[in-house]
Amino acid sequence: MTETAIEWTHWPGRKGMTWNPWPWIGCTKISPGCVNCYEYRVAKTFGHTGEFDPEALKLTHKLHYPSTVKEPAAFFVNSMYDTFHHGIPDSSRDVIFTEMENNPRHIFLNLTKRPMQMKEYVKAHYVQQNKPPPDNVWLGVSVENRDYLWRIEVLNGTQAAHRFISFEPLLGSLSAPDLDWVGLTQVDWILVGGESDYQNPRPMKPEWALTIRDHCRDHDIPFFFKQQGGRTKCQCHGSWGCALLDGQLYREYPGK
Repeated sequence: MTETAIEWTHWPGRKGMTWNPWPWIGCTKISPGCVNCYEYRVAKTFGHTGEFDPEALKLTHKLHYPSTVKEPAAFFVNSMYDTFHHGIPDSSRDVIFTEMENNPRHIFLNLTKRPMQMKEYVKAHYVQQNKPPPDNVWLGVSVENRDYLWRIEVLNGTQAAHRFISFEPLLGSLSAPDLDWVGLTQVDWILVGGESDYQNPRPMKPEWALTIRDHCRDHDIPFFFKQQGGRTKCQCHGSWGCALLDGQLYREYPGK
């Protein structure tokens, strides 16, 4: 629960912040994008394994933190784990979503690799109760390569005021037909980035990101390029590897 250096939370006119309602709850690796996840690195520096710990759900002292932040902020929700992890009960998710609804001055960015659980939760919490999803709650999925494009299909089938996609770490090429097939035109924002890892970062080829950039250009979707990836930070906006793509900086936000 702090201001963060994560670039894509720095919306114009807003503080960029993270909000982890439960400390060190951990997560479970489920796909190639999880292999070098920073959550495990950070957890170990504080004496935790990084694996999901249901006992942490009892520590609820940060559940209402956004209510204490008076200036408009963009919150990356649960940056250290996944809100839709199977071990988190819907009753706990209800508290998170209620807090988001009660703070319309903030933007809440919810990113998951478990879109089926997200879709089912939204269906029960909003659709079946005839409640419109709040305008300040954004739902997004991570996609690392072609094998996980199905997450976008599920996202598109989830009722949401706004949708976004994070292609980070981008671990393989995606063709224009791939992107047309999953219907990127139904999303409001696209993020792309290579992998940052202290020991063995997997490379991202710039042309992979350029294909996505061009698709965004063709369909008028804001495109945010976070980093090339790598072991070290460069002087270019402090990004891992470099923040430039094809010699340019891409920091596009929805509505701008």
